[in-house]
Amino acid sequence: MKKLNFLSLVAPVIYFALFPQPSFGQGAIAVSEKVDAAPPIFAIVVGHNNAASAENAALDKCISNGGKKCSVVLNFEKCGAIANSTSSYGVGSGTTGRIARNHALRSCGDDCRVVEYQCED
Repeated sequence: MKKLNFLSLVAPVIYFALFPQPSFGQGAIAVSEKVDAAPPIFAIVVGHNNAASAENAALDKCISNGGKKCSVVLNFEKCGAIANSTSSYGVGSGTTGRIARNHALRSCGDDCRVVEYQCED
C-alpha cells in the first residue's frame, strides 16, 4: 500500500479554504389549493440561504398573490419552473432554465405550458 505524504493530504484542504467553490442559493415553489374553477396560484423564489428561508418566502409570496392554503411543492438549487394546463400543473428543477422547464412540462402532462421559471444567477 502506498503512503500518502502530508502535503498531498493538506493541499486540497488549503485549496478549498482559499478558493471556495460556488454554492447556489436555495429556491422553492409553493402552490395554492384550487378553489372552485379558479386556477391555482403559484409562487417561485430563488436566492435564499437555506431551504427553510426559501420555503417561507414562497409561502408568503403565494399568499400575497391571493393563494389560499398554500403549500411548498418543490425545493431546489439553481433553477425551478412551473407548467400548467386547464386540468393539471407540474414543477421541475435543474441546473439550467431549459432543464427545469422540460422537467416541469414532463411532470404536468399534455397541453401544458411553462408559466414561470427562475434561476439563481
